[in-house]
Amino acid sequence: MRRAMITIGFLLLLTSNTAYADWWSQLPGSTLDNPAVAWDGSGKFQIIVRGGGDTIWTAQINPDGTMAAPWTQLPGSTPSAPALGWNPVANNFQIVVRGGGNTIWTAQINPDGTMAAPWTQLPGSTPSAPALGWNPVANNFQIVVRMGGNTIWTAQINPDGTMAAPWTQLPGSTLSAPALAWNSLFNKVQISVRGEGDTIWAGSLNSSGAFNNDWTILPGSTPSAPAVLWDETYKVTWVLVRGSAQDSIYSGLFDQFWNFVEDCLTNVQCHTGWTLLPGMTASGLSMAYDSVNLKLLIGARGEDNGIYVAYLY
Repeated sequence: MRRAMITIGFLLLLTSNTAYADWWSQLPGSTLDNPAVAWDGSGKFQIIVRGGGDTIWTAQINPDGTMAAPWTQLPGSTPSAPALGWNPVANNFQIVVRGGGNTIWTAQINPDGTMAAPWTQLPGSTPSAPALGWNPVANNFQIVVRMGGNTIWTAQINPDGTMAAPWTQLPGSTLSAPALAWNSLFNKVQISVRGEGDTIWAGSLNSSGAFNNDWTILPGSTPSAPAVLWDETYKVTWVLVRGSAQDSIYSGLFDQFWNFVEDCLTNVQCHTGWTLLPGMTASGLSMAYDSVNLKLLIGARGEDNGIYVAYLY
C-alpha cells in the first residue's frame, strides 16, 4: 500500500515524504456556500464564491496563500456554490452555476476576473450546485448535475457553452451536488455523490463520458456534498467530507477502485480508513492541484461563513 503521513491543523496536512506548508489562512470576505478553487496552469489558484445577495465573486491566490488579485464581482447570480475549472487550451476558466428557476449557466473568465465569454444557458435544470472538470482526452469539460427526482445526469460542454455531448442519466441518485475529478493515470472521470441516508458513493466515467457501471459505497456518511481530487504527486484519490457530527471534517485516500490507501498519521499508528481532521466546516469543501509547484489547495467555508484556504503540501 502507498503511505502518506498526515497531520492537520484546521486545514493543514504534513507528510513523511514532503515538507508541507505550515500555515492556513482566512481570506477577506464571506460566503454562504463552499468556495470553488482551481489552478490556473502557471502557479496561482483561482477562487470563486457565492456572496451576499447570491452575488458571484472571484479572486486569485498566490502560492504563499496571499491574495494575488482582489475580489471581483462577476455579473449574474447563483443560489448555490459555483463550479470552476481551468481550460488549458483557451488559458482561462470555465464557470458553471445554478441560476434562477434552477437553470444552468456557463461562462468563461480570465484570471484577472474579467469575463472572457458571456453567460450562456445550458439545457436542463438542477436544484443543486453543478460539478465541472476538464477532460483532456475529449478536449472539453465534463459536467455532472443533480436533476429532478434526485437523478444524476452528465454531459460534455465546449468552452463556448455549446453542448459537446447531450445529457445522459446515470444510475442511482443523490441528495446534494455531485463531485468529479479527472484521473490522468487511468484516463477516467472519478465521481462521488451523497446518496440516500447520507451514504457516500463513488464511481467513474470513461473519457467519452459513459458510465463505467462501478458505483461503490464508501464507509461512513455525510450531510453535504463530498469533494474529490486526483493527486498527481502520490497517485491516489482524495475524498473530503463533512461529518455528520458537529460539522467535523474527514479525509480519505483511495485507489482507482475506491479501496482505502493506508495513511500514517503523526502520533497515530498507520491505519486504513477515514481520518478525522481538526476544524469544522459549515458546508462541503473543494480542492485543486498545482502540477508545477506540486501543491494541493483546499477551500472551505467556516462556521462563521469565513473563507478559508490552506495548502495540503
